[in-house]
Formats: sequence, structure tokens, C-alpha cells
Amino acid sequence: MDTKKTIVSLAVVLTLVGAGCSTPASAPSTDNAGNATTSNVAPMKYKDFNAGITLYYPADWKQEKQPSGNGVVFLAKAGSSGLQDNVGFTKQDLSAFPPVTLDQYTGIIKDDTMKRLKNANILSTEKTTLGGMEAGVMTYTAEYPDKSDKPMKIRNTYVLKDKNAYILTYTATEDTFDTYLDAAKEIEASFEFNEPIQ
Repeated sequence: MDTKKTIVSLAVVLTLVGAGCSTPASAPSTDNAGNATTSNVAPMKYKDFNAGITLYYPADWKQEKQPSGNGVVFLAKAGSSGLQDNVGFTKQDLSAFPPVTLDQYTGIIKDDTMKRLKNANILSTEKTTLGGMEAGVMTYTAEYPDKSDKPMKIRNTYVLKDKNAYILTYTATEDTFDTYLDAAKEIEASFEFNEPIQ
């Protein structure tokens, strides 16, 4: 399929969004039972005028630019492993490529993930809603070259709109994935497209 061949290079960005963002940090934010603590503080608003999106993230998480320079990453407090689970956001420009459906895009990133990441294992693909539109979710485990001692578990949630892919990626170790999964889903639920300026 020509579409698959032409867009596969862009899919690399998706498989690596969040990779390398689970960095060492200081004190963990857990209760006595080892569970993530929740904050009663109102979430923080993030608005990206260039990407045309708004979302909310937990007030006790830290916001940083993506290492790639494309997008942003929201870092949770350190878990028991000393690594920071995180949710990254990025936007891919697909305008130079033939149009693809959500199912085609899912197939492309699934194939690319299996080829490019060590010991990759696709756990599930499903549909959800992101920004009021049908979106895809792919959850998988893999080893990243700089973190081979800590198998990672990743949840990619993505929507296609106006020749762009909008991607939220929750990255954690396999051991800590469930700790902030609810928070990652709340970030997804808050995601919305900004109204065009008239």
C-alpha cells in the first residue's frame, strides 16, 4: 500500500513520543500503601495555540517541552522505581502524505512499533473519543535502548483531524503503569480542539 510506505517514517515519531521522558527524579508521591496520591488542587490548564488544542493536567505534575522540541510532556512525581511516569503531547503534520483512515493509521503504527522497538508486544488496540472525535488507542510494552533494565508500558491515544495527527502518549514502567493510568485518562478526557479565531 503506497499510503503505508509514505507515512511510515512519520509513525516513528509516534512510537518514540515519551521515550526517554521517564527520567530519574527525587522523592516519590505515594501514600503508605504505595499508591499514587491524588491532589485536591484544581488541574492546570495547558493551551497550545500552534497546535490548536487545550487540555488539563494534574497541578502537582511538571510541564516540560518534549526532548524532540515538538510538543510537551507532563511529568508525574517519581514512583517507587525512581522514574517519572508521564503524558506527552505532540502533533504530526500529515499534509504531505495521502489521506489515511484511523484504522489505517493504527495499522501503520502497530507495524512500525513491532519493527523498531526491542521486545515490543502490542497488548491492545481500541477506539475512544478525543476532542469530541473518534480516536484510536494502542497499548504496548517494549524496551527502550537507554532503559533496557526497565521494560516500559505505553498507551498511545491519537486522533486525525485536518491532515494532522494529535497524539497523547502515557509512558511508564510496566510496574508503575497502573499508578497514573487514571490521571492519564483524565488528561485525555480534558483534551479539546480550540475554536478558530474569527
